[in-house]
Amino acid sequence: MKRVIIFSLALVALCAWYRVSFFRYYVPVRAVLVHFQPNNHKRFDYLYVVSGATYSGAATIVSSKVDLATFRTGTQLTVYYDTQHPANSTVNPTVLRGNKSIWLLIIPGTLILLGIIFCPRPRNPVRR
Repeated sequence: MKRVIIFSLALVALCAWYRVSFFRYYVPVRAVLVHFQPNNHKRFDYLYVVSGATYSGAATIVSSKVDLATFRTGTQLTVYYDTQHPANSTVNPTVLRGNKSIWLLIIPGTLILLGIIFCPRPRNPVRR
């Protein structure tokens, strides 16, 4: 059981490290909407240029507050890309602002799991 918990902690830490490293180095850049599929879960594709190289990305509109009439081929939008890996990008700035909230889940969860792993368990007396 301890191995499963430790493996789970390591996996969560790795995912958190990747996510936080992305948000630490993000930079906004203008992108162009190249394809919009309103019938395919409101998915759209975009292109952006970083240091002369063109990259592509895809996203899905999840908010009902977005006016779908503004999403047409050629529309400009702001995307955020990772300066360490420019091919990684996102369009949702609210996720970027909320990157500290992940620590509100990771730190207490880690402390609880460590408490479960290392807290002394009461031993059952041997009955004779």
